[in-house]
Amino acid sequence: YGALATRAAQITLPDPGKIKIKGPDQFTLIGTEQKNRDVPLKVTGKAVYGIDVDLPGMLYAAVKACPVFDGKLKSYDFNVVKDRPGVRSVVEIEGKGQRLGADFGTSGQEYRYAAVAVVADSWWRAKTALDLMPIEWNFGPNAHRTSEELFQADFETLKQTGTVVVEEGGSYDAAKSKAAKVVAATYAVPFLAHARMEPGNATAMVTPGRVDVWTGDQSPELALLRAADEAGVTPDKVFIHTTFLGGGYGGGGGSDQVRQAVSIAKTLNGRPVKVLWTREEDMRVGEKYRPMGIAQYEAALDADGWPLAIKLRSIADRYDRSLQRTGTYKNPVPDGSVRGLDQLPYFVPTVYFDVHTKNSHVPVGFRRSSGSAANVFYSESFIDELAHAAGRDSYEYRRDLIARNTKFPNREDWLKALDLVAKMSGWGSPLPEGWARGIAIDDHRRSTRPATSLCAHVVTVSMTRAGLLRLERVDVVFDEGFSLVNPLSVRKQIEGQVAWALSDAMWQEITIKDGRTVQGNFDQYRIARMADYPPQVNIQFLKTNNKWILGVGDEAISQIAPALAQAIFKITGKRIRSLPFGKQDLSWA
Repeated sequence: YGALATRAAQITLPDPGKIKIKGPDQFTLIGTEQKNRDVPLKVTGKAVYGIDVDLPGMLYAAVKACPVFDGKLKSYDFNVVKDRPGVRSVVEIEGKGQRLGADFGTSGQEYRYAAVAVVADSWWRAKTALDLMPIEWNFGPNAHRTSEELFQADFETLKQTGTVVVEEGGSYDAAKSKAAKVVAATYAVPFLAHARMEPGNATAMVTPGRVDVWTGDQSPELALLRAADEAGVTPDKVFIHTTFLGGGYGGGGGSDQVRQAVSIAKTLNGRPVKVLWTREEDMRVGEKYRPMGIAQYEAALDADGWPLAIKLRSIADRYDRSLQRTGTYKNPVPDGSVRGLDQLPYFVPTVYFDVHTKNSHVPVGFRRSSGSAANVFYSESFIDELAHAAGRDSYEYRRDLIARNTKFPNREDWLKALDLVAKMSGWGSPLPEGWARGIAIDDHRRSTRPATSLCAHVVTVSMTRAGLLRLERVDVVFDEGFSLVNPLSVRKQIEGQVAWALSDAMWQEITIKDGRTVQGNFDQYRIARMADYPPQVNIQFLKTNNKWILGVGDEAISQIAPALAQAIFKITGKRIRSLPFGKQDLSWA
């Protein structure tokens, strides 16, 4: 790209007034289905991931960090393992982690962690020696923290007023005094891991005046900066060799394994070393989790069930450094904590919303669908509760409230998406006993970006009386705006996101006990299997022809959980307000 830009800069442009940009009606390649060119490499095993890197003379390192975040290393006894076959050395690491990161390519607030690595001539020998080496940690003040304690602290915080984001239409209390009915609900979401297929790894070689790093990374430019900082050199001395990445999902951007590899390589006199985390190391101490969060809603309804006013209070760990000035008073608030909540798509005359953000000892960061995943679960679940309180159909109630909201951008597109997905799914047609449909919609909007990606879902589920849920069908309407670049890639993305969202909604959570993460592998952190995938996933694109869309990397995830909650309620009569659903009693009679 640099060479191309250099050549392009030498071109003398004609009169700008004579340059016409090609319109969508003239596209010949954009909008056609094209096969992914990396698929043959992956199915034949020719694709090189970071975990596959093999260099001449390469050594291997296994790493253990203090299992309690912010803990320190007290001591270790290398003498116990130093004479084992292949063992070369031990390296003590005082690492720098990233608790916050505004966006890929920008560094966030750092925290320190302690780790120790054993270097050997094979990874298995390094790991075996590390497991046998006595290590003593200073767990620090967080050694007794638990998920229950963290949630309770958040509930206490929510009793206080946070940063006011939206205060429109007068006093909420005044509107409440006129209500025929008041509906209140509290929702909660847990910490979540990225659980990438490829555990964290990086290979580094440090020689005089040069640092080389081989890794798969969502943000190689950020990996370069962190490697330079760890090596104590200027960035121009660092060279990142990018490989395929076995899953990113927001957690593969310049992560701690790059720093660890460089830190160890500095001790090896120019020999390359590969750092490879175990799955447990990756999930328990290598992660920056999706934040846990709580939202408390209250709505005042009139005699016909329409909302006169809504009051919302929420709290979550802050995972992004960027602050946006949004809402009524333009108070600076983290983007992720308010995304989608600071501008309601539904017509409500009076709205009040305040937010709390905090930092616990648990590192958090970006994860696929970021702030929208929690916020859409809150908002779409609550609007369904209002529909039920009003005695109205979930689809029709949403549609009427959106139609009334003349100030909401893209209102007409939302109505088209709702109507189309309802028609696709056969909304309202009879289903067998123990079956139900749920509907949800969102556009991944955020005040800092004008583009959105509108997506509507209807899920159809079946449930046994014992509470075993089966996702039978998912109907999806996705906005293509002017055009999708490659519709085939979009279909693949949406199909994959259905599986991802099902895992999030049904089974996944990260819990904290004794200051550390409990879940360490897929036996405790369940991933949707092929047998769990719905037999039918129907996707239609909505050509709105009035905008470019934001993207399709995670815009079809957030709607699944609230739609499932709605279907569960229809079958069981149980209103489930916390994730994951799989840990709840879903039995019914």
